Amino acid sequence: MIPEDKDGILIFNHWVDMEGTTTLWDYGQVQISKDDGATWTNITPAAGGKYGRRVQEWANEEIVLTGYSGETIKLRFFFHSDTSGVYTGWYIDDVYVMGIDHVEPEPIEGEELIYDDGTAEDALVLNAAGNGLAVRFTPSQFGKVQAANIYLWGNDWPTPGGNRLGFVIYDSNGNQVGTPMYVNNLVRGGWNLIDLSGFNFSTGSDFYISTMQDAIGDNSPGTGLDDNSTSDWTRSYLNIGGQLSPLADAGADYEVAVMIRAIMDYDNAEATADKPLIRPVARKKSMGNVDAGMMRLGELEVEKDEIDKVDYVEPTAPEYSLKAKEMLRANNFETIEDIEVQNMPMVFAGIPISDAVVTVLETGRSVKVDPVTGKFFMRSPIGEYTLVAEAYGYYSKEARVNVVE
Repeated sequence: MIPEDKDGILIFNHWVDMEGTTTLWDYGQVQISKDDGATWTNITPAAGGKYGRRVQEWANEEIVLTGYSGETIKLRFFFHSDTSGVYTGWYIDDVYVMGIDHVEPEPIEGEELIYDDGTAEDALVLNAAGNGLAVRFTPSQFGKVQAANIYLWGNDWPTPGGNRLGFVIYDSNGNQVGTPMYVNNLVRGGWNLIDLSGFNFSTGSDFYISTMQDAIGDNSPGTGLDDNSTSDWTRSYLNIGGQLSPLADAGADYEVAVMIRAIMDYDNAEATADKPLIRPVARKKSMGNVDAGMMRLGELEVEKDEIDKVDYVEPTAPEYSLKAKEMLRANNFETIEDIEVQNMPMVFAGIPISDAVVTVLETGRSVKVDPVTGKFFMRSPIGEYTLVAEAYGYYSKEARVNVVE
């Protein structure tokens, strides 16, 4: 039992060697139960809620057991594998749970930029990982982006949901600042204050704060929506694979304010501003659960094929919003075409080649491979990249590609 006045922390060391790099055919999870093992909740603080890949070195993990103070709990280490691809597996040692005194975080001072009324009537989550929701902010003067304040829907939706989200900043031109920062143990059903000072981003112009899911919608928390007609819904955006587009473009049902706020520090702004590092769909709660791109407490009428085209480019380019076209031109994207994916040595029979994917290690972006021709298409900025080809039951294969003008 975790004392009521303590925060529980699970600490352990582990060593991982499992099949898969992007698609985790084998994986491990840490799970918790507070009903004597009748039901289990995944609390793994890794991308997609799974440990995996061929790490082959010892690592220390600390998982804060938020929300379990005063509860009697059980913990287990869950390992999934199959008969394809034999690897060493998962080793776990030095497991213990300790309690530490609960300390309230220091308040973050500054101007809070608010475009919602503080009450969530609905919620939104993106079906696919790698996407998110954003809000465009206008500071009153030059300052540093200090923090974000985000309202997450309660534990009743989505199911089972999750307590982990990524956060990233974009400048006024839609260029990404640094890399996403992922936060575990978020509180569903309340406001969460996220320290963004580590991005060291200062500006006097518009900017965007976006969430970024690293899990599917069912395993992510829902972001609150303010449906009040007086709220400024023109500032709400979808982030699909790094491309920002107004949420209201999805239809009148999405003329809502995404409940993300920004806190500005006007006294300690960085001397140089707007120098981002540029690196290369949702359910709405009130509208039901249909298998499309967006999920709202309902559903945006978007075909899955159309959503997939946002992440990669077919030989005939899909339609983009004006904003997306401007961003593609500004980043001088080139198309990588006609790269053959060679068949890899087979380990076991019964391989679904249709699941083959190619992943860019530097960006984490994956595209599916044509099962007949072995070809794939994607857009990437000029530069060198490492591509990894994977198919279930085959050895993975790497290749270096140089994208030039």
